Amino acid sequence: MISDKVISVFITYHLSLITYHLSLITYHLSLITYHLFSIMKKQSSIFLFVVFSIFLAILGNRFLVPFGQLRAQQSTVSSTEELLDRRVETFFRDLEQAGTLAKTTAVFEEIFQEDSSTPRTSTSAVDNMSTRFMELSSSEIGQLHGCEKIGAKPVGRDVILLKYLTKHDKAPVSWVFTFYRSPRSNSTWNLILVRFDTNLESAM
Repeated sequence: MISDKVISVFITYHLSLITYHLSLITYHLSLITYHLFSIMKKQSSIFLFVVFSIFLAILGNRFLVPFGQLRAQQSTVSSTEELLDRRVETFFRDLEQAGTLAKTTAVFEEIFQEDSSTPRTSTSAVDNMSTRFMELSSSEIGQLHGCEKIGAKPVGRDVILLKYLTKHDKAPVSWVFTFYRSPRSNSTWNLILVRFDTNLESAM
């Protein structure tokens, strides 16, 4: 008969083998888990990268593109305003040197012209403005001595209001110039209205 000692040694040996193989299985399971985690981590990084890229694209389309368009529009308005400012300031320099009703009328006619031959307002309206200005100069305000820009206001995309103050011997005069760009002309700005008044509240 096999002794109990031999049986014990046999059992112990096989238990050791089982333990060894279980250790190998645990080791390989650990390797598999590690590689799976690495793969999942890489996939997760790719997934997060894709999601983040989509988020940035949506954010850019929602905010950055309109902001760029707004900046471009502001830049366009600014350059247009500078051109119109020069036109108005030339008008005031010529008006300061006019002296007579005929020359004053010619100065008003010039600023209302779209080009060298096309007036933007009626002759009677120009005559009325030049006559009124000459009457104010002789009775209330005196000689013109320069101008000062006090404001500008875009109204939509095709209207710009420029506000000026002229200095005279006796009193200042407020001016509002209304420029309009027709949808048929994307670049030509026409002066459609000039208002001037000794009431400074109208300039506010």
